[in-house]
Amino acid sequence: MQWQPEAHEWDMGYALFFHNSVVFGREKALSCGTVGGRHQTPAAVRQAHALADALESCLRCDFLNTKNDHEWTLSGIGYYIIGQLDSRGVSLSDWVLRGIDQWMLSLTVIAAETVGGDSMVQLYDMRPLNDVRLEASEFQRLVRRMQAMDEEIHLAYFRVTYQQFQTLLRKVRPYIMHRRNHRAPISAEERLALTLRILSSGMNQTTAAHSYFMGKTTVHLLLRETCDAIYRVLQPEYLATPTLSDWEQISADFWKKWNYPNCLGAIDGKHVVIKAPNNSGSSFRNYKETFSVILLAVVDANYLFRIISTGTNGKQSDGGIFANSTFGRKLEAGDLNIPGPAPLPRTNIMSPHVFVADEAFPLKENLMRPFPGRDLSGNHRNRIHNYRLSRARRPVENAFGILAARWRIFRRPIECSPDTVDKIVMACVCLHNFLRTETGLSNSSTYVPTGFVDTDDRDGDYREMIHSDTGMSAIRRSGNHGSGRAAEIRETYADYFLSHEGFLKFQDDMIYGKY
Repeated sequence: MQWQPEAHEWDMGYALFFHNSVVFGREKALSCGTVGGRHQTPAAVRQAHALADALESCLRCDFLNTKNDHEWTLSGIGYYIIGQLDSRGVSLSDWVLRGIDQWMLSLTVIAAETVGGDSMVQLYDMRPLNDVRLEASEFQRLVRRMQAMDEEIHLAYFRVTYQQFQTLLRKVRPYIMHRRNHRAPISAEERLALTLRILSSGMNQTTAAHSYFMGKTTVHLLLRETCDAIYRVLQPEYLATPTLSDWEQISADFWKKWNYPNCLGAIDGKHVVIKAPNNSGSSFRNYKETFSVILLAVVDANYLFRIISTGTNGKQSDGGIFANSTFGRKLEAGDLNIPGPAPLPRTNIMSPHVFVADEAFPLKENLMRPFPGRDLSGNHRNRIHNYRLSRARRPVENAFGILAARWRIFRRPIECSPDTVDKIVMACVCLHNFLRTETGLSNSSTYVPTGFVDTDDRDGDYREMIHSDTGMSAIRRSGNHGSGRAAEIRETYADYFLSHEGFLKFQDDMIYGKY
């Protein structure tokens, strides 16, 4: 089987070849005959000769010693090389463009030595192709036009309307606007546009760099900075820790919409899959043998995220995810300012306020999880309890489903450092709450249209959009056993759901499959 070099081996090999072409000459460079330390294929050698021809064409122009500093800048040399390569049928793939970058940096050093440090060749701070960003980038060709002409495409492209985009821009502009230096900076509007496009489409940063005529490093830094700004401006209004009155309203909403009393929120966690971080060993490797960071969230009855914890690496044991989260520690310490015990509706039975969770979380006095499978066989009461708890958990399942369906960056592994991934996650959660609130909390808005989320009798449309995704995965079930007091509280709920005061007409039909 003929060896085919990996992408990074092309990069190393051709960067070395370009450098050697200048320092040692063409034949010496070709005689090295290696790419990434291995022998080149015949096709690679032909490509190398074509590249060498292009470089020699530049060298014959004697641009190193020209006295006309307007004729040969590095940008001009870059365009000349690209034209020469194109005329020889060399495709401008990533490794070619990176090689040109490396060769031109080497050329700057050689040029400085050639003319005694007074080189007429100027070091560029932008890839030559990106010099035409102000005229040719996707932002200029498409975004500006659809802002003025097509609201529907604008919504599909960004996941926000033009008016919502402008609202966000006014909020984040002070944090992402850069002062002008010798080159016009990327505008705050373009920074926000590119960030929203990456988050909403899931396009990788290389594709984004090509579409917006920017360097990949620029795109990475821009994405990180803008996500941080989005979180900074939206968090105080759309993701603030609930107050006592907020908790009381959340509890009322859960009883009204999901028929679970004294409920302060539904909890779930997801592994957000990432590219393996450099030098991380197995720190971020989870039970599925992928690398991830963990997002733990509390969601209210209206699919709004109310508390999130991010940053835990995927290697964390499932039992420790909750205990080591910010939310878990605050709940244990009593620092969440939640209401005290209150009577269950239409009774004088006192019960603490609780959060609802699945088997991945421990049973605690303020945290209810289902009865285990061994306690369900032939036990109607326990099955009814588990159905009611599962129904109350639907908001968090729907919220994560909406998040992944609308912000497609979560639909495949994210190629960023864990710290940047945290900023992306927090920005997307804030954007979710912003749009859910701004478009109204009904299930017929542009952000959450009719039929998009799960209901009692049908699965939501979002499931079709994310069924084969690999960017988020569930945390595993935990074998945690609760205290005696926590078990008593769960028994109280189970009895209540069979009582006249807590009974639902359709609950028997739901667990016995009559719907």
